[in-house]
Amino acid sequence: MKRYIIHSDEQKAMYEVLCNTLATDKNILFAYVHGSFVSDEHFNDIDVAVYVKNVPASIVEYELNLELQLMKCLGKYIVDVRVLNQAPLSFQYNVIRRGKLLFAIDDDERSEFQEKTVLLYLDFLPYRKRYLQEVCGDII
Repeated sequence: MKRYIIHSDEQKAMYEVLCNTLATDKNILFAYVHGSFVSDEHFNDIDVAVYVKNVPASIVEYELNLELQLMKCLGKYIVDVRVLNQAPLSFQYNVIRRGKLLFAIDDDERSEFQEKTVLLYLDFLPYRKRYLQEVCGDII
């Protein structure tokens, strides 16, 4: 898979394109960019997570349509979109913790989602650690 390096000015411009494009979808209440595009100097793709007002009947189709729309706007970069509403708890937590908020149409909804996700994750964390220790042993 191809890896990209961009300067901070180009990254800022890409954030703006992501924000402007996603904001046209009135179903999206807030969106994050996360993964290597945010945290590393090199990246393979641009990971985007969106929280929607109304969960579509086909989440996969919705995600693919958003990916295509964003890739048309960004040009050569691959975009991976996930709907946060029904994503696994650990994914939601990592997006909140390590991602960058692109925009929030409804900041109250975003704050409530963030608070609920963090509390649920921290409640779940001891069980997750125990499970991983039992399954993986000293590997982790």
